[in-house]
Amino acid sequence: MLHFFTNKRQSKKVLTNAGKCLFRGERGANSQQLLLFIVSNAAFVLIITYLWSTVFEKDLRFLREYCSFTLAFWVAAGFMVNNRPFWKDPTKTQLLSNLIACLFLFGLQFCGNVFIVSFFQKALLVEFLTRLLYGSALLALLSPTLVLWALISSLNPWLRNLCRVAWRLSFFLTPIIWFPTETMLQSRGLLVSLNPLSLVSAIFLDDVSPIGTFTWRHPTYVAVLLTCASSIIVIRQLKR
Repeated sequence: MLHFFTNKRQSKKVLTNAGKCLFRGERGANSQQLLLFIVSNAAFVLIITYLWSTVFEKDLRFLREYCSFTLAFWVAAGFMVNNRPFWKDPTKTQLLSNLIACLFLFGLQFCGNVFIVSFFQKALLVEFLTRLLYGSALLALLSPTLVLWALISSLNPWLRNLCRVAWRLSFFLTPIIWFPTETMLQSRGLLVSLNPLSLVSAIFLDDVSPIGTFTWRHPTYVAVLLTCASSIIVIRQLKR
C-alpha cells in the first residue's frame, strides 16, 4: 500500500479519484453544493437535538455533542456503501481513493457540525481531536465490511434495493440520533449489541454513566470478525 504514496503519479491519481468520488450524488458537483450538504446535515442535528431535549427533557449540550459526532460518522459510512464509482471499478486504487474521500468527508462533516451547532466553545480541544481520531479509526476498521456491502449491492438491482432498505433500517437500529440507555436497549437490545456500527457511541458512554449503559464488548467482537471475513472477500475480489 505504501507505493501509492511513494509514487507521485499514483498518489495524484488516487487523490484525483478521491475528489471525483466526493463531488457526486447528494453531495453535489462543486464545493458550494458540498458546503450546502454539510450545513443541511448540521441543521438536522440542531432540529433533532432540540426535539429530543424538549420532549424527553435531555441535556441539550450533551445531545448536540453526541449527534454531531454520530451523524458525521453515519454520513461517511453511507458514502462508503453508496459510492457508485467503486461499484463499476473495484480496484485497489479506487478502494484507496474511496477510503480517503470517506475520512475527509467525516472530518469535514464533524467540523461543520461542531462549529454550526456551536458547542465547540464549551468543549475541550482534546475531546474534539479524540473524537475525530476515534471516528476515523472506527471507519477504517469497518471499511472492509462497508465495501463488501457496496459490492453485494452492485451485483443486481434486487440486491441493490434490499441493501438500501437494510441500510436505512440500520439507521434506526444504530445509536445515531438516540443514546443507548437501558430503556432503549430493552426494546432493541440484541439488534444493538450485535451491531458493529453501535461502537460509534462507545466514546460517549463514560460521560453519562461510570458503570456504562451499554456493553460494547460484543459489537467489538462482531466488528473484528466482520472485518477479517470482509477483508478476505474484498481482497479476492480486487485481484480479479
